[in-house]
Amino acid sequence: MAIDDEIIRNAMRARIIKNNIFDESDFQFENVKFDPSGKNLWVRETWIGGDEEIYSTASTRMATALVEYDIYAKADTGTLRCGRAALAIENEFNLLTEGAIITVANHPELDIMVYKTGVNTRSEDTWYVQSVLLYLRVINRPNLAQG
Repeated sequence: MAIDDEIIRNAMRARIIKNNIFDESDFQFENVKFDPSGKNLWVRETWIGGDEEIYSTASTRMATALVEYDIYAKADTGTLRCGRAALAIENEFNLLTEGAIITVANHPELDIMVYKTGVNTRSEDTWYVQSVLLYLRVINRPNLAQG
């Protein structure tokens, strides 16, 4: 059974929302209409799939994946809020703490760990963007869900 990226995305997003970094209405997803008018800060979540392979046994799969959070602030309004939001996301999935481990409710078969982060910035016409790129390692052990 393939690893379901939507389950992982939802678990990550839930932590960001729970810790008041962003509200659910602040998220924009690929190929989904989103209107940022009236917002000073919002985030685009993009899943960038990675490799998935059989790992040790026929039922266990391992995958690597990337998820990117592009944080948008209106151009010429300063970068402080944007930078704070990027840092909060990075700290939420801190590699040196248990924060790097993502637990998924009702899915004990998934071991998900953030094992690297990257941050960069760029400017567009009306928005300043700071990106947080999280590299994930996912192991799916379906036999754990059964027993």
